[in-house]
Amino acid sequence: MTAYQRKRGNPYRMPHNVYMRTVYLIRDYGRLRGMGSEVSAARVAAIDAALGEIAPEYRQAVFQHVAQSKPYPIIAGEATWRRWQQRFVWHVAELLGEE
Repeated sequence: MTAYQRKRGNPYRMPHNVYMRTVYLIRDYGRLRGMGSEVSAARVAAIDAALGEIAPEYRQAVFQHVAQSKPYPIIAGEATWRRWQQRFVWHVAELLGEE
């Protein structure tokens, strides 16, 4: 996954370090679910809540792309996928108080 954020007209833009820290947290989702601590439960809840902010038709593909680097299906253009990806990462960071 490319760590690209649109620069112009992007209300979901965040500092690069925050963006990358959030992406790595999302990639760690599987391990966090199995930990069982309060901190990991809060992080899992934030990721799940942020997924709820994504349109249902894009939700699974965006999560799999960020978490597992799976390619996007061809049901939408690259710009659409990047916009939804940016929103997802931004919502996770916001829910965790990272921004």
